[in-house]
Amino acid sequence: MHGVYLDAILAVYPDAMFIHTYRNPCKSIASVCSLVQHFTTCAYDLKDIGRDVLDDPLFHAGNEILEFRKNHPHQEHRFVDIDYEHLVRAPIDTVRQIYNKFGLDLSEQAEAKMKAYIKENPQNKYGRHHYDLETYGLKEEEIFEKFRDYIEYFNIQC
Repeated sequence: MHGVYLDAILAVYPDAMFIHTYRNPCKSIASVCSLVQHFTTCAYDLKDIGRDVLDDPLFHAGNEILEFRKNHPHQEHRFVDIDYEHLVRAPIDTVRQIYNKFGLDLSEQAEAKMKAYIKENPQNKYGRHHYDLETYGLKEEEIFEKFRDYIEYFNIQC
């Protein structure tokens, strides 16, 4: 969500480092639609939710980040890109990758605390969340068109 404010962030924090977690938009848009559905208090046509989410610039921060990076190549050293699926499969390795990218030391204590947290809080601990684009009247083709640059940049299979 902060992707649209990178200039402002760097103005206040000139040494900022950015961890950009990217995800397949076909999955993330469906997930956002599901969250909107569950948090809305009024009767809402599910297809309207899909259209509203797809058209809302708030959910296009990934495209904004790519645009910023294209226009500011001298800031590229501030970014590390993390595949969400890799983060889920190998969280400790992912954190090591982040620390290495930014020249930081990962202490044994911090790593041990992360391992303990992961052990106590496995993914889907409270159940699995199911959602799909079709429920919200959306198709993979239109997601691909809306996020083409993002999908191609990160080589995502939608």
